[in-house]
Order: sequence, then C-alpha cells, then structure tokens
Amino acid sequence: MRRIPLLFSVFILFACAPKDARHANKQRNESSAEKIPIRLTIDPEQLVEVLSYDLNNDGNLDTIFLLEPPLGDPGIFKKILFSINADTMSFQGETAWDTLIWTAKNNEISSDKLFLTRSEEVNYLLLSGTQYSCCPVQTTIFALTDKLPKIVFDQEFQVSSIEDLDGNGILEIIGSSSFVQTFQEIDSIDAKLGTYSPFKVYEMVEGKVLMDYGKSKKYNQENYLFAGYDYSEDIPVVYFRDGRKPHLLDTLDLYECNIDYCLQLNQSLDAPTAEYVLDFLLTFDDRCKNNIEFSEFSATLLLQLLTKQPALLLEVWDQHKAILDHQSLIAEIQSPLIDLDYEELDRNWSEVPPSDLKAEMTKLIEAAKKTDF
Repeated sequence: MRRIPLLFSVFILFACAPKDARHANKQRNESSAEKIPIRLTIDPEQLVEVLSYDLNNDGNLDTIFLLEPPLGDPGIFKKILFSINADTMSFQGETAWDTLIWTAKNNEISSDKLFLTRSEEVNYLLLSGTQYSCCPVQTTIFALTDKLPKIVFDQEFQVSSIEDLDGNGILEIIGSSSFVQTFQEIDSIDAKLGTYSPFKVYEMVEGKVLMDYGKSKKYNQENYLFAGYDYSEDIPVVYFRDGRKPHLLDTLDLYECNIDYCLQLNQSLDAPTAEYVLDFLLTFDDRCKNNIEFSEFSATLLLQLLTKQPALLLEVWDQHKAILDHQSLIAEIQSPLIDLDYEELDRNWSEVPPSDLKAEMTKLIEAAKKTDF
C-alpha cells in the first residue's frame, strides 16, 4: 500500500525568534536568564488527542499532542509532539501509529495509544504502529529524562507482553521481530510445519532498550523452543493446532498417526519389505488414541502382521527399538486379540529366532490367548 506523506499542521510561534526556527523539527530554548515565551497553535482538524502527565519526574505536568490523522491510510496519528516545560519536540513516524496491539497492564498514562512506564531516573513511552498481515508492527520507544525525549528503539517488533519477568522491578518487553510462516500441513498429528521465529526479551534500563540474551533464551525454552536468537527459514518447527508447545521437526513427526503408511503396508502384507514394516511401526504414538480411524485400522493391521510375518516384524522392531514407541506397540499386543488366527500365528512363530523381544511377546500372546479363550 502506498503511503502519501501529509503536511504537519502544528504551528509554533516564537516571540523574537528567527524565522528559521519556526520550520525546524526540533524547537528548544536554551537556558537563559530570560525565558522565551512559546505559544502553540494547533490545527483542530489535525489534533487526535491531548494527554497531560509529568513525563520527566520534575513535578510539573507536561503535554503530549497526538497529531496528523492519516487520510486514506490505516492508523490513528502520524506525528507526536512533546511540550515539556519550555521545550518542544515533534517526531513523525515512518508509518502511522495506532492503538496498542498488546494488552497494556500497569500503564501510567490513560490512553490506548501510548504505554508509559516509570522509574526513578528514566520513564519510557511506547508507541505501536499499524498492524499489517505481512509483518510485525513498527514499535517506537522514547526515553524520557530531564532532557527532551529521545527515540531509543524503533523497529519492526511485535510486542506480546510487557512484564517484570524476574521480579527485580525492571519491566521487560517480550515479542518477536518476525512472523511464523507455515508451509506444510501435518494432518496425522493435527499440526503445521513452519519457520523458526524466537521471542526476544528487551530490558528498559538506564535510558536504553537492550536485548537480554540470557532472559531471551530462558523465555524461549520455557514458552517456545530455543534454536538460536534469530528467525530462520532453515529450521522447521512443528506447530500444533491445539496450542501445545511447538518443537523442532523430527522426521518421526511425519509418521505419527499417518494412515498412508498403514495403507502402504496393507497392500503388500503377504510380502512386505522391511522398509514398509518400519514405516508402519513408526506411525504408532500415544497421541494417536484420539484418532479413531487410525487407531482401529493400525491395531488390526499390526495383529495381521504379527500373524503373517512375525519374524520380519520382530526383526525390524528389535533393530529400531530406540526410535519406536515401544509402549504403544506393546499396548496393542496386550489388548484382547479378537479374531486372531492362532494356528497360523503358532506355525509362523516357531520360525522367529530367539530374542528378548520374542520372549516378551510370547508372554503377551499367551496371556492374550487365555483372555480370548
């Protein structure tokens, strides 16, 4: 969307001031024995909101003017003007500022467009740009000291919360400098595959806004995952639709509850390959129990494989035990073996070489026989 710059319509009239001073973006009276009076004339059509607050902790009320509503573009105001004691300074956003995109708790100023946090030495004022679907908003942070306001942070950054993470009295800004881009559905586990987009934690301290790498790492480990501090399209992440904590893609994620691998084995059950058997065994996971279609079909197919190809089944199972969900497979064998052809199983079972897994399975089969009979 093309943005058309608008002419700033706040007029600052100086008594005895040179003409050039009226056109400067920054107007400031140097300390002197005689104060230079200032009269602000605001075009009412360009005024969005006026707020008063002691911005620099000197005991005097200061004024903030939100100005220049964008015409034909999203956003609420494009310019902010501070009047602090006898000094004024105005700033124009690269794009329009808007309503805060995060829920602002403990806001020192009564506004849904500004967030003010106080400390003994420095106050901070946060502004949020307009939200677009492509990218994070432009977040602007001013440091307010005994001097005029200063921009200390101005970049695309999607604030998710502002809070004191460690209880030390210093607020941290938590958010992300990039959006997750999803590029593949994983229906078998009700998830999507997307890019890696970590949170970043910034501290507002001593008039600066600095990223805290230790807190950023800890926050990601507890609430997301950690694989570095920067966005990456080369680190695939599994995002579950039910809101569970994401995790890095493991190739096993593409197998879990995937009925396609069941169909693949079913079509070659009389002479399956070890690869097809492994693909099938990898689909078993405790999370699949809620997938009724998969659970019933895979359980039946496992018993058919046990009956027809027990030697191959146990060979693949034993060889890849470290990556298989052993307990989920065992749970299926422990279930009553309804409609199982025990005669065929007994004939083929004798061909299975001795192993610890065979001994474990033999006990389960014998117990299942007693249950069925």
